[in-house]
Amino acid sequence: MSINEFFSRQARKPSGLFGRIVMKQLFDLGHKTINEMVKEQLGLNQDDRVLEIGYGTGKLLKDIAEKIESGLIEGIDFSEAMFSVDAEGD
Repeated sequence: MSINEFFSRQARKPSGLFGRIVMKQLFDLGHKTINEMVKEQLGLNQDDRVLEIGYGTGKLLKDIAEKIESGLIEGIDFSEAMFSVDAEGD
């Protein structure tokens, strides 16, 4: 497997130690601007319900959770490596 193919597979579905550490850093840095834009555009209220499909490192869900007090926040991701990432471990 070439290095390009390896990175492509990790970007699609991070796995293992590489996925939990390296891809977390890349995703957090690469998605920072778009996550900020999404939070602004959502116009969240305290009782909103949010489902994020493909939550990656969970940073956006964590930020949303700070604004929603009585609503519901859920996420789904098919990468076990991303599921095990601690969104607060910055």
